[in-house]
Amino acid sequence: MALNYRSPLTAVLLRRLAWEHHVANREFTYEEVRDTHLPAARRELGLPTIETTDPAGNSYLRGLLRSPRRLKLDEQGVRLIGAWEQEWRHHYLPSHDDVRRLSLNPVVMESTVTDAGGCSAWRFLFRDPALPQLHVVVGPASAMADACQGHRGVYFVHEAGQLYIGQSSQPEKRLVAHGVHQTVFVAPEESGRLDQEELMAAEALLISLWGEVAALENASGGRLDQPGARSRQQAVLITKAASAALLWLMREQAGLALHGWTIPFRKWREGWPACYLKLDADQ
Repeated sequence: MALNYRSPLTAVLLRRLAWEHHVANREFTYEEVRDTHLPAARRELGLPTIETTDPAGNSYLRGLLRSPRRLKLDEQGVRLIGAWEQEWRHHYLPSHDDVRRLSLNPVVMESTVTDAGGCSAWRFLFRDPALPQLHVVVGPASAMADACQGHRGVYFVHEAGQLYIGQSSQPEKRLVAHGVHQTVFVAPEESGRLDQEELMAAEALLISLWGEVAALENASGGRLDQPGARSRQQAVLITKAASAALLWLMREQAGLALHGWTIPFRKWREGWPACYLKLDADQ
């Protein structure tokens, strides 16, 4: 996958800078990156705040200016190095802190646990009127056909210590290919209105978002060409809602059909990913 970084902080910071430059058409100074964008990137991941005068910030940024260079500094300010201009999938990602906040306390409207096949299903919504009401199913992929029938959505599969992300307009047929692997399927309640362009765009955004912080099995980043503005916006909302649903399940999985299913976060630093998963109600 393109633009794949070992450090989640580097991935998030560069993605934020790419939006500033390629979407907002802004230039930025070293001081702005250090004092504004680096703290915002740390906040997305739940990392502790550091003072702008802390030498750790300067030390980290100097590392990005050295080999392997991620940034360059010249008289016009700080510039990105890499193929960011064409990477629409990174330009339109929701922020991790938005996803983390939404996952804290959704409204669970209906919960169903079925003994047949070991599947569980929920119908719930988040405290954000822009997001759709969701139909969520978890369990072995091969046993989810009836619970997913008639829905179009995205799914997460935990296979061999990695996360696979996909989409399907016929999940009752597609998910069988993943066998007994534990799967999370997420679809808007009115998913029949989703077209294939919106589903493919959501898959691409989900791969890019979770690729910043987790080990993915996906060999590619999904759809390469940018969809129309309406489809892209729908995909952003689905990405935010599906990601928040996945995090909610991680916190509430005791007694569910996930059987120890966890997000395979990247191995990175002390305190990670506990800082990402921890969220207080006042945040």
